[in-house]
Amino acid sequence: MDPAHKRQVVENLFLTFATKQAELFKQYDANRKKRSKIFLQRLRYQLKRNGESHRKEWSSRLESELLDSIPTRKIWKLSRNDRWFRELFQQDNNDQELLHHFRMDRGMYDTLVAVLSPDLAPHPLLAAQSCSTEKKVGIGLYKLTTGADYATIGNLFGVHKATVKNCVHQFCKSMVKNYMDAEIYLPDQDEMNDISKGFEERCDIPMIIGAMGRLHVPITPSLADSKNYINARKWPSLILQAVVDNNNW
Repeated sequence: MDPAHKRQVVENLFLTFATKQAELFKQYDANRKKRSKIFLQRLRYQLKRNGESHRKEWSSRLESELLDSIPTRKIWKLSRNDRWFRELFQQDNNDQELLHHFRMDRGMYDTLVAVLSPDLAPHPLLAAQSCSTEKKVGIGLYKLTTGADYATIGNLFGVHKATVKNCVHQFCKSMVKNYMDAEIYLPDQDEMNDISKGFEERCDIPMIIGAMGRLHVPITPSLADSKNYINARKWPSLILQAVVDNNNW
């Protein structure tokens, strides 16, 4: 082999080696970048997961510390005596006493409690609201029957006078809702004929289907509005009007 040919062969070998080495360096660099990218992705994920874990841990600790540092108050409730109400309804065969206090017997009272219970039942989540439906109905009836002041009724039923006021308003609102349309209505044609005949037999006056009556209920108005409630007899009152049939219903 002549020297020129030998030199050419050596140059070709070196060129091939250099080319192969450049390709290997290029492949190594690509693999290094790929590994670096994967490493950075894994590192970012690890940091994020650790960050979320630490954030939740510190949030839980901070919440616990804040809750422990908040002063709490116990639910305070004044003990009141409702012995009169409990003993009244624990007795048997006391319809006369119930009629005296509430103007109805035990059967009618229980019926009224059952009808008004959806509106007057205490909310199950309000622990402080211990006034039962039976007591609310009793308070409302006693107020309408006797006209006693809120403080006196509260002493009898073992509640505060503000509770008496709320019970009376709830009772009246529920009564209007459940009984207004069912009990107060104009009679139909057949009922009109029967009522007219009853009035004619009773009073000798034909074509009457109702008689109106009125009642002055004594009140104690405020000083600013007292003059607006003075009746013809010079004492303050509210006028109650009612229309009844021949049987006074």
